[in-house]
Amino acid sequence: MRRLTYEGFLEKYICELSGLNTCSVSKTLKVLPDNPRILEPLALYAVMTNASYSIMSKNKDLMSECSMIKEYGDSYSELPGNYRKLYKSYIYASTKKSREDDTKRLMYKQIHILLNNSRISTYRVSKDLELDVSNCNAFIKNCDCNRLSKSDVERVWRYLKRIDKDKDMEYIANK
Repeated sequence: MRRLTYEGFLEKYICELSGLNTCSVSKTLKVLPDNPRILEPLALYAVMTNASYSIMSKNKDLMSECSMIKEYGDSYSELPGNYRKLYKSYIYASTKKSREDDTKRLMYKQIHILLNNSRISTYRVSKDLELDVSNCNAFIKNCDCNRLSKSDVERVWRYLKRIDKDKDMEYIANK
């Protein structure tokens, strides 16, 4: 999976805010009066992509924002106000995969303990939960975090937790 760049993040964000299927600066300028939240990401994107002066000069607010951004050079993380929020949002979005993988690894440890206690096969888990057998096996045997989504890992964990609880209830009933 390719790493999310700041420019790529801004493209997605501008498309989302504008409701357009493009992040073209000239086309997005048309929705700017109705949606002022687009100004900061659009100005930053225009500077990063070296948008032409003629396009930026169509809107005085965009032009002044672009001039301010250019004064900071490539230090996008040091920009004031809403630009700092934009940068923090980018950092959050770009580290999402590693945070999810960390969560999956923590759940993997619990799954491994529950699986050893229950003596259920990985094949049975995958069939009961209707997961792909090879992907489920790769995660359970090797902790391959790319093979199952976070929600699927959580489903496996809940399934094994329920079986473990049922086993405890059965043990208590037989006493």
